[in-house]
Amino acid sequence: MSSKSTYLEQDLVNIIASMTFNIPNYPRTFYETGYRVEFIEKEFDINQNGKDREVKFDIVLNNKDKNHSIACECKSGGTEPAQLKKYSLLTSEELVLVGGVSSHSPSSHTHDTAIVCNSCNLEKIKEEASEYDFTYFSVTNSPTTISISGVESQDDDLLAYFEMPIEYPSLVHEVFRVGGQTPLFKYVKILAEVLVSFSIREKEEFTIADLAPEVASTNSELYPSRIGISMRRDIEKKISDAMDIGSKYELFEYIEWNRKKGQGKLKKIKTGCKPKTYKMFKEKVEELSDRLRKGEPVPKQYIQKPDDDPNQYKLELVMESE
Repeated sequence: MSSKSTYLEQDLVNIIASMTFNIPNYPRTFYETGYRVEFIEKEFDINQNGKDREVKFDIVLNNKDKNHSIACECKSGGTEPAQLKKYSLLTSEELVLVGGVSSHSPSSHTHDTAIVCNSCNLEKIKEEASEYDFTYFSVTNSPTTISISGVESQDDDLLAYFEMPIEYPSLVHEVFRVGGQTPLFKYVKILAEVLVSFSIREKEEFTIADLAPEVASTNSELYPSRIGISMRRDIEKKISDAMDIGSKYELFEYIEWNRKKGQGKLKKIKTGCKPKTYKMFKEKVEELSDRLRKGEPVPKQYIQKPDDDPNQYKLELVMESE
């Protein structure tokens, strides 16, 4: 969870996404009005004015019973004119037939195009998008509230919920733990949590397919079906990068990782290890994460030594001679 004075795009995605679940102490506005996460960051091409143009909303919600969806673009700052134009020309039927939104009747499907933004940027964004019929969800801070404005949603039930601003806790619930801009050092910390969880669950061997769902979301059922292809590739690449670096350097005593095969094993943090071992592992994770955050080189006490098996990436720690 995170708490900030203004919200990044990833925070805005999570605010909207969390309201589609029945989470204690969080507003259930979209959940109670029948909306669920259809997908995030899913790219698809549509033909506009004789040219194929890529469309990729940050998050799309869908209500199958009402045959209505809400395609959201989250903006922490300003907008992009070409992007706004693409969204304005997109039809509801295209969103279903080309975009893949679930619908029992594509020809009668309806959708709202919504921009989710920080309230401090709302008027500026409205001015930039003044020629288009968009709905706006604006988020304030201290306290955190979500309001609706702009073109009215086609869902009257949803509008009734938004007659007054929706109050939201100061901590954003991370439905999606990573996004397109998530740095590698954060992946290291998330992976550490997942690996400890594997240890507790007696899962000492794992693959990239085991890691990705739990790194991507606090609801592992959302991965991979609800996440766009490019984003899935980015997530799996960063997982492999983080595991590769960790297994070669700071975390070599605790994990093994075969990048080529996308497979790994727990070492010192195997099931039943002492609490002290988990503590030492956490300290090494912090060391690695901090180094990546600062962009520092590999510490001198770690050197890479080729293993007999070229597909395995292992490391021996060689202490500097005194």
